[in-house]
Amino acid sequence: MLVSGLGQLKIVNDFKKEFPSKLKVALDYTFNIFNSETLLFLNDYNVDSLMLSPELTLEQIKDICTAASQIPNWPAIEVFAYGRLPLMNTKYCPTGAILSPDEANGTCTDSSCKSLCRTKKYSLTDRMQEEFPVVSDSLTGTAVILNSKTMFIPDEIPFLENAGVTIFRMHIYDEDISRISLSQTAAIAHNITKGHLFRGVI
Repeated sequence: MLVSGLGQLKIVNDFKKEFPSKLKVALDYTFNIFNSETLLFLNDYNVDSLMLSPELTLEQIKDICTAASQIPNWPAIEVFAYGRLPLMNTKYCPTGAILSPDEANGTCTDSSCKSLCRTKKYSLTDRMQEEFPVVSDSLTGTAVILNSKTMFIPDEIPFLENAGVTIFRMHIYDEDISRISLSQTAAIAHNITKGHLFRGVI
């Protein structure tokens, strides 16, 4: 089960205590795990795997993996390897607000804008002409704004494996096999980024 917040984690942990099962719990990137102290805290919840913050550098990831290896029964460490990272989750729907302003009024429901997001792909364009895909979900009433660039780190995987990372996630929202294959053979031409692996935020 993929868990995205502490509230959810507590509920899942309580459930596992009351009803012992083989349910595996994975923590999502939304926990923003940035250091070994966070790792120690979350390990008390008996999770099976956890994803590190996508804002960490290679060396910071290595340091956290080294600290994790000292923990008995330490969880598997996961990082992003491919995909557009979500930049924002919002209840405001840009697609409905722009294409059907009288009906949608910025809300995201089946009835408000006739599910325009299911008929075509849409994106927001900034002043630098970078396009940020908008993935709307009229069932949950949310919209996700994705990064304009696709993260792709094939050259760094051996280093990360040696550091202790055992799970590499492909985060696919709006792509098909042909687009992913093109990324592998023409990375520069298809707007690829290494994220913060070589330029951390701290």
